[in-house]
Amino acid sequence: MKTEGLVPSDESLAESSLSSGCVGNRCLTPADSNLQSGGMWTLYKILSPDRLEVLNNLKVRFTQPSCLNDLCDSLPSEEWDENPSDSWIDRAESDSTLSIEAKRAAAREFYRKSYRVGKSDFDSLGVLSLTEKPESLVIWAHYGRNHTGFAIGFDPGHAFLSKQDEDNQILPPLKRVVYTKERPCLPVFDSGESHTRWDYLFHKNAEWTYEGEWRMIKWLTVGKDVIILPATGELVHLIPFPIEAVVEIIVGAHADLRLVKALFHLRQKHGATFEIKQAILSPTTFALDFHTLDRNRLA
Repeated sequence: MKTEGLVPSDESLAESSLSSGCVGNRCLTPADSNLQSGGMWTLYKILSPDRLEVLNNLKVRFTQPSCLNDLCDSLPSEEWDENPSDSWIDRAESDSTLSIEAKRAAAREFYRKSYRVGKSDFDSLGVLSLTEKPESLVIWAHYGRNHTGFAIGFDPGHAFLSKQDEDNQILPPLKRVVYTKERPCLPVFDSGESHTRWDYLFHKNAEWTYEGEWRMIKWLTVGKDVIILPATGELVHLIPFPIEAVVEIIVGAHADLRLVKALFHLRQKHGATFEIKQAILSPTTFALDFHTLDRNRLA
């Protein structure tokens, strides 16, 4: 059974001017639930319908870079910048008697060693990927199993996303992904305090621009909420999140009614008050509209 029979409440997302802010190309009023405290927008984790355990257990996967679906994800350039700054050269070899060519060679070799060490350490970090584009038809097709899944809307102003805990202080907080045609070089001399050494985790191929992705990274602690997938042996690392970080749920345009009822049940189980909305194809454009669902009016 599909959700075509669901009856939305009279409330719906209203469009307004750019001065009110936008998510993707969709403009929303400040009063809308998509606009959160501090003027930040809701960010979404779009999931297939069989991922209800995320909301049931309040744990979400932080994925190892090697398990992400982009072949080049989180891989910095293997080539040294042929025009490194003088500070890089000086720090690579402080002996002033060496020629500039020798210093460049020393710096280049240091980079190569650092790249090999850094690459081997990639999967000790986990990545949480969110999108600012819940209206994207392509994202719903790819990650929401052809619009049959659901999206969890997180408040980026909540401490879960806006701050790192004590074990992750060296890592940057939530950041928007930069889309580029060039893989970034690894800043081998950065201490980590400025967070620039982690920039490669927030750069992706420009072909992925449509995703409007934001990321948060954390160290993965072996033995804490780890599931082993029987078919592949892949490790799935789960990080808990508070229900207060969830501000809304969106169900896909082709979601099964049973999924919708299950989501209402989980909302009640956790004592939450967030809205549950349905994505509906716009009657005039290639876009999605969102309408708040009333549990008492489900068909």
